[in-house]
Amino acid sequence: MEDYLESVCTNKEAIDKKAKEYASSYQEQYVHQALKHYEEEEAEIVDMLDQDFHRQLHTEETVMEYATALYRVRRIVFYLRERFNALNRMDELMNAFEEMST
Repeated sequence: MEDYLESVCTNKEAIDKKAKEYASSYQEQYVHQALKHYEEEEAEIVDMLDQDFHRQLHTEETVMEYATALYRVRRIVFYLRERFNALNRMDELMNAFEEMST
């Protein structure tokens, strides 16, 4: 189902660009906090989607809204994870250099 939603999402390029800009706008100390927030938001969207499908409340319009929201949040999570991992690698490198000097 989620693959289907991603395939029907329109305007992917613009959403991706905005998600990258948005994720890069966070200051370093808030990246992990933002990542947790958007992972929770992603889980909420998937949960609401599942509930609507089980109750058969979905329409073409709501499916498109879910598709757009889910794609947007997943791209933000992707770029935040990328930043978080880069920050962690930099910390590991700095620690390794400090250990080498002692």
